[in-house]
Amino acid sequence: MARLDDSSLRPERVDSLIWRPAASGEYTVKGGYKWWREQTARTQPSFLIYKQIWRPPVPMKIRVFLWLLFQKRLLTRVYRAKWATNAATTCVLCEVAPKTVNHLFCECAFVQGFWEELGRKTRLGIDFRNVEELWIAGKDLCRAAGMASEALYAQVVVPVEAWTIWRMRNEVIFYGARAYIENMTDAFRGMAQDCIT
Repeated sequence: MARLDDSSLRPERVDSLIWRPAASGEYTVKGGYKWWREQTARTQPSFLIYKQIWRPPVPMKIRVFLWLLFQKRLLTRVYRAKWATNAATTCVLCEVAPKTVNHLFCECAFVQGFWEELGRKTRLGIDFRNVEELWIAGKDLCRAAGMASEALYAQVVVPVEAWTIWRMRNEVIFYGARAYIENMTDAFRGMAQDCIT
């Protein structure tokens, strides 16, 4: 280990700070942010999903909903049962399994039928088992889209489908509506068109 008095100090040279990630050695806010994003993406792959939440051309209420969905903070029945011990936890759409976020958007038999029907109608089929894979599948849709109009449509598919599921679930719970895949596909089509026009 070298001691300070052993090192050769050069009083004629001025000390300077060097930002190693930049080729010029100069720090900029933009360069610092880029470096931080690269480091975060390496350590937290889910960081890349945030772009898919906040960038699509959908209304802000859907973006906030997507953020809550990704954070698994939506007020589902199972989430509510943590505080209300007598709360029902079955899914209102399939009336079988516990209603977790993953169940509601990925595992519910009724919702799977909705995803498959939209996959047939839009020719944009996606394969996933949980919410995290749902975002990755949405990103793959955007990457696979050819024309600019297809890419724009692919950006709104996952957000609008998830929002349509959430709205149908709320209509069943709060208004006693019946869930029909045809109604959901019509609602999805109308909302997707509004987003891309």
